[in-house]
Amino acid sequence: MLDIGWTELFVVGIVALIVIGPKDLPGALHTFGKYVGQLRRMVRQFQDGIDDIARQEDLRELQKTVTDATNPRAIDRYLNNDVDDSVKPASTQPPDPKTLAPAEPPAAAEGDTPAESNPSSSTNAS
Repeated sequence: MLDIGWTELFVVGIVALIVIGPKDLPGALHTFGKYVGQLRRMVRQFQDGIDDIARQEDLRELQKTVTDATNPRAIDRYLNNDVDDSVKPASTQPPDPKTLAPAEPPAAAEGDTPAESNPSSSTNAS
């Protein structure tokens, strides 16, 4: 959390021993421990409160999603939006009938019989 190594902690302990004195050091460490414990409890309560708020917001969003999913009007609106987007033509002009007409097969040459014009035919004339 504070990224204090053993050497820094050792230096702080030596300074505290010199400044406070060996007689009052245990009482000072006890008081310091109580304050650190209170601070940790306050941070934990604050974090739990934030987590509760986030959980309640997630539940509200989930409830709204379920309500929308079970509402027939919302389902119709959702389906109509998807269908309308996928069915809309690219242009508002009607298509050209010439481009929609199927292509005519190539005309057979004069004098050709249907068997002669189709090379894939497997009829044997002999």
